[in-house]
Amino acid sequence: QACPRCGAGRIQAAPLALDLGRIPMDKDISRTIGEEIVVSRDLADAIRKSHLTGFDLQPVLDLRTRQATSRWLQLVVSSQSVDVVPPTRFGIEPFDEDESGEYRCPHHVAGLNILSEVYVDCGNWESRDINGTKQLVGWRAGVLVPAPLILVSRRLYDLFARVGVRGCRFEIAHSTTARAAADG
Repeated sequence: QACPRCGAGRIQAAPLALDLGRIPMDKDISRTIGEEIVVSRDLADAIRKSHLTGFDLQPVLDLRTRQATSRWLQLVVSSQSVDVVPPTRFGIEPFDEDESGEYRCPHHVAGLNILSEVYVDCGNWESRDINGTKQLVGWRAGVLVPAPLILVSRRLYDLFARVGVRGCRFEIAHSTTARAAADG
């Protein structure tokens, strides 16, 4: 089912199995080279206790033993994806927006990199605490695949700040409606 050009639409068919020694022990949240998100058990417990929405937590297996680890869980975004809208810019670098479309897929990938602040259409937002974007960023190369941008609510951001989560950074995303964005 995956797109032959960019790899979008691939489905994880089994529990995530990782070499646990490669996950940074000084982080509470981390992303694998294949764009899977893993969170520490402590962070997972804090998220659950806060009744946050838009995700599932699944076991992570130790690659060597194939047993579930007690330290890490995979965070899978389960909420409906939201659209990224103009004036958001994508491209190779600030002065190269990839006009030839070398790093774009007309159905999935907006560009190799995000070049500006993000604007999203809140018209189909389900009021979840974690969302991904419909448009992906990056490019397919071996195990590297394009991935959605992850959007979090103020509630989740406040929780991360309160518990001192290590391993991620945040940028402001702007919400709009597609109609307002089209009008300028």
